[in-house]
Amino acid sequence: MPTYVASVSFYNRAVLVGEFDSSSDDAEVNKVLDVLREAGATIEEIKVTSSGGFFKYVMTYVIQYNAEKPIQM
Repeated sequence: MPTYVASVSFYNRAVLVGEFDSSSDDAEVNKVLDVLREAGATIEEIKVTSSGGFFKYVMTYVIQYNAEKPIQM
């Protein structure tokens, strides 16, 4: 089965205070995971990165999944 990548990006307020707290992102990430799983995907890996600077942090979740074809978000 082919491997594809989906990504989700948004601001994370927890990073502004100097610590990463995924719980503020969980709801959005879980929605994407639900869409992928409902379409028959198998989640292989999830990576998270942060970018930006002072008061402008963006968290990007990269989700690697296996599926018959790419799944539209």
